[in-house]
Amino acid sequence: MAITQSSAQLPTARPSAAPQPSAVNLLPWREALRQRRRKGFLVMLLACVTAAALLTLLLDRLATARLHSQAARNRVLQTEAAAAQARLAESERLRQQSTDLRAHGAVIAGLQAARPVTVHLLDEFVDTLPDGIYYRRVARHGDAVTIDGVAESYAPITELMRRLNASRWLQQGTLSSISAAVPASGDMSAGGYDFSLSLSAAAGVSQPAAAQPDESSHASSP
Repeated sequence: MAITQSSAQLPTARPSAAPQPSAVNLLPWREALRQRRRKGFLVMLLACVTAAALLTLLLDRLATARLHSQAARNRVLQTEAAAAQARLAESERLRQQSTDLRAHGAVIAGLQAARPVTVHLLDEFVDTLPDGIYYRRVARHGDAVTIDGVAESYAPITELMRRLNASRWLQQGTLSSISAAVPASGDMSAGGYDFSLSLSAAAGVSQPAAAQPDESSHASSP
């Protein structure tokens, strides 16, 4: 009986509880992943900013180079234009100088050509002068020749016109006027006639228009 009671008083063994699984902490891994992503983003952002800066710098250098090249071309064009303008001015000056030289040569040639014509005309005035006529004035302007003189009578005037019309240096002799001369003491015009003749130089012997001096001379009958 006693044994039964002691047995009954022994504590009964309870069943052991099942082991609890340990919890896993994911916070450090997520923080590390976040840090890696942030660093990757910052690196990518820095790379983009650097690339943009380099691209901007490159474009600026290219634009500056093109501006410098265009400025150099403009300077070359300006230099060429100035040289062309200088050559044009020099050409114009030479052309004007050539024109002036040709005009000067033409004047000289005209004077040289007129010199023997004038000599021939003066000789012709003397050779065709008949007795009884006195020349007061002989003038020439271009082809036109005018003779003012005094004659003793009509006959010497007629003879003078005949001789002048027969000359190869003069032609188209016309008696412009004739009137009674005013008597003057010691002058052969006493009782004579004042007359004026108009003639022209023969074709082919007139001097050029560039050298047409107004020439006058006097002659008397021998």
